[in-house]
Amino acid sequence: METSQSEHAASLEIIPPEVIEIIAATLSVEDLVACCGVSHRIRDVFGGDNLWKRYCDPELAEYLTTTPCKVNPPFVSPETEDSTLSPIGSWRLAFMRENHLWNNWRQGKYKKEELKEQKLYGFKNSPITHQFITNDIVLSPSAGVLEIFDLKEFPFKEVIQPIPLPVKASSLEWQINIMDNNVVAIFSSNVQVYDLDYTTGLHSLKYTFFFEESEKLNIKEVTELEREFETRNIIPLFRGFRIVEGKFFVGVLLRESILHVWNLEKGIKLKVEDCPTILITDSVEGSGTNNLIMSIRRLDTDSTTFVAYSLTDLAYLPFKVKKNGLYKFVIHKEHIGIYCHNSIEVYDYLTSMLLISYPTNHMQLENLTMNPQFIGDNLLFVSNTILKLFDPVTKCVHSYLTGVKWFTVISKKFVHAITHDGVLNRCEINPKNLFLFKIRALPLGKDFPFTVFGTLGSCRNQASTRCFIQLSGMGSILHFW
Repeated sequence: METSQSEHAASLEIIPPEVIEIIAATLSVEDLVACCGVSHRIRDVFGGDNLWKRYCDPELAEYLTTTPCKVNPPFVSPETEDSTLSPIGSWRLAFMRENHLWNNWRQGKYKKEELKEQKLYGFKNSPITHQFITNDIVLSPSAGVLEIFDLKEFPFKEVIQPIPLPVKASSLEWQINIMDNNVVAIFSSNVQVYDLDYTTGLHSLKYTFFFEESEKLNIKEVTELEREFETRNIIPLFRGFRIVEGKFFVGVLLRESILHVWNLEKGIKLKVEDCPTILITDSVEGSGTNNLIMSIRRLDTDSTTFVAYSLTDLAYLPFKVKKNGLYKFVIHKEHIGIYCHNSIEVYDYLTSMLLISYPTNHMQLENLTMNPQFIGDNLLFVSNTILKLFDPVTKCVHSYLTGVKWFTVISKKFVHAITHDGVLNRCEINPKNLFLFKIRALPLGKDFPFTVFGTLGSCRNQASTRCFIQLSGMGSILHFW
């Protein structure tokens, strides 16, 4: 019997690698793990990097490799110095790290650490909140200043000297954005770009401008900007829209209906562009790919028009959709979901192609957590109280959970949904295989911090390893790795 098993293993070793890949493609991850546990030789065959890389997120794999795990029990490599087994491939090890992270999410395991008590002048319980600059660094608004902390060690280290804001105003008047290694602070029509130097811990006012003007100001100090505000008698009331998309800034004063486009890296104005119609802007969103979608609400005709603008080409795209009534939208990369209370349509706005038109039949438009949300490149929405997912690549709709009255995306793979029976469900979506869907019912009250994810005052980093939540004015970091 021993001989036949050895011969069988040996026969696998002589199979060409491309054939092994074909065999492995028909197996689930669980099957591959089982194969690696059969014998030393079969582990060598099915433990190759070329087989495991497809199951990993390259950026996440690199980050987890160099980041210590804070949550107990921490990830421990199964390899030991005295092991007689051949080394585990780097991509299989990367998969193990990712699986450890997702297991912490599945089981609700995290480590909670408090940010220092914030003096939230004008910021408490308001739209301006913490933002992750990197996976490990968070921006924290405080009393008239912006503070920046490194979260790798506790107590958290302030890595940049506090950035003073030129005016203490309610956060309803401030808009804060992150652009690479810069903080963009916007008040009324004034835009400030601050450069961050983590080596020295210093910041500098790189550029500042009033977006309706043609040139940036010759100001490099916040105290000078304060005096400029006083001279101009800048008031906090602002009507129009302001958005940062990549390295670009776009602003519109409602009374003018003109797009003002700036390059934030160079501090130069690129273009002044007429809006396509009298502008009563309901919403403007960036795609993450240097494109903007504008929804233009016309009360006189009771219509909503959607147009797209390319910041790369500095021109409107051909895409234009007009709907009768009030419609809203959600955007991700090249896809836009346009929806009202009883239907949703998904377009590729680069080609103007309609990918799907689907009935939703619910009256939850006023409930933001029932509105469609992207998870990865796929769109989640509710139809007839059923949580569904639309895959723009295959144009397939997957049905996941019935009786849904609330849902929100809480990480790269997980969704929280409350059903009509009052049960909080943690739903796991596998981006590699959308047919695999796991649901775990959680008693409301248990894992309470999870219920605030995706709501006002909460955010997570790109890797889904850390989250910021704010409860009763106190900020906390939840570590899942």
